[in-house]
Amino acid sequence: MAKRARVDKDSALSGLTRLSEREKTAILERLVNDSRLSARKVVCEELEKRDAKPLDPNLLQSFGSRAYRAFHQLDRLRPSQQCEQSHRVTSDIGDLIQEAGQLKAAHAIMALARVAGVMSHASDTGQVFHDTVASCGGIPYDLAEAMKKQLQLVAATDWGSLKAAYEQMLRVQSRLQDDFAIEEFDPIVSEMAKHCKS
Repeated sequence: MAKRARVDKDSALSGLTRLSEREKTAILERLVNDSRLSARKVVCEELEKRDAKPLDPNLLQSFGSRAYRAFHQLDRLRPSQQCEQSHRVTSDIGDLIQEAGQLKAAHAIMALARVAGVMSHASDTGQVFHDTVASCGGIPYDLAEAMKKQLQLVAATDWGSLKAAYEQMLRVQSRLQDDFAIEEFDPIVSEMAKHCKS
């Protein structure tokens, strides 16, 4: 029983980071209005209800569109200006990574794979690509770290839904490794292959 209570507590605490301020306020109002409710139970129920919904294809598409806009927002600037303002690209992609973290783990992987796919095609942005992607660390590192975290949380029943994301990550890995020697996605692809390879 103690182990079950610990799991619920851990799930509830980690789940809080996935909830929006509006959702947290709604939960708090429920708890204030009914003192018999368990905060852990209410948070876990809210997450279960949220995670039971299928991923909206428009949301997934919007991750790709917003990543494209982020990488190309400085296209009209001179290389020196792109260099000075490339932090805007990193910040916008960071916001997408954070937003994906609020999704169910399998859905987060799909969204992050979409961002990675756009990134792997962004070499035409010149200085922006050099500063944010091809430099040591940068966006590939941030994306890979977020994906590693989410991969640990994927439910066994959700691996089947990640085949398209796995195939996309294979293409990302190939493009970035062959053209730019970027290897941050190697462990991601290896882990996904264990579950998604047909």
